Amino acid sequence: MGQVMKLSKGKVNPKVVKELLEKKL
Repeated sequence: MGQVMKLSKGKVNPKVVKELLEKKL
């Protein structure tokens, strides 16, 4: 999750992050 948050800081949109988190779960 730490890596996703770092990427979401400016390169990835929150929606994309949520999708990645859902896929991981």
